[in-house]
Amino acid sequence: MINTYSLSQAKDSRVLLLTRIILGSCLIALCAQIRIPLPFTPVPITLQTLAVMLVGGALGSRNGALSVLLYLAESMLGLPVLSGFRIDPLALFSPVGGYLVGFVFQAYLTGWFVENQSIKKRISLLPGVALASVLGMGCGALWLAPFVGFNNIFMMGFLPFIPGEMLKIFIALTVFVRNGSRT
Repeated sequence: MINTYSLSQAKDSRVLLLTRIILGSCLIALCAQIRIPLPFTPVPITLQTLAVMLVGGALGSRNGALSVLLYLAESMLGLPVLSGFRIDPLALFSPVGGYLVGFVFQAYLTGWFVENQSIKKRISLLPGVALASVLGMGCGALWLAPFVGFNNIFMMGFLPFIPGEMLKIFIALTVFVRNGSRT
């Protein structure tokens, strides 16, 4: 005999997980709208990377990456989820494309480190979340190179974002430690 209560619980948990993945992509889209354009680079400073870290930490490595992939799919479908409510189905081929791709790695790695490190020890999470951030920014900077020249990628695609990324890492780590574990 099949336990219908167990089947119902399993279905409810899948629906809840799917809802959390969708809400994660919405958080990334919302944080994309908080932006500071920089006059010397085609890439604005946004709160997207903070959202990507929070989504990865909250949903875990695989589901956090799925949430970012859903966000990228939304942008490719022409939804206004990119910074400035921009509609650009080809954004992955633009100067910001590498940062968008880097978000997937950043969410996955952040989630992995949160899953595998002691949450109570923020210092133990710091190197992992910082590595995830550097990898995301590195993907973006390398992708930016054909648009601005290889000799400009550090100054235009990496260096301007370091102070903001450090602040976002601190905020994300504070949230992870206060929550005590993945939600």
